[in-house]
Amino acid sequence: MGDSAQYFQVGFLVISIANLSVIGLLVLVFALAVLLRIPGKHPVSTIDLPEALVAGDPTYNRKDPL
Repeated sequence: MGDSAQYFQVGFLVISIANLSVIGLLVLVFALAVLLRIPGKHPVSTIDLPEALVAGDPTYNRKDPL
C-alpha cells in the first residue's frame, strides 16, 4: 500500500482527512438525532404519570389526557 493519504496536523495531533471526515459525520448524525427527536413518540416519565397508572391499576383509562 502506498502512503497517498492526506493528513491534517495541529500541534502534536496528526489525523488523516478520511478519518477526520468520518468522525465529523458521526458527530453530525449524533447531533441531528438529539436535536430532531419527534415529540410525543417517547414514553412519559414515570415521575409525570398518575399514581393509579404507576401502581398498575387495571381500571385506569389510559386514553385520559395526563
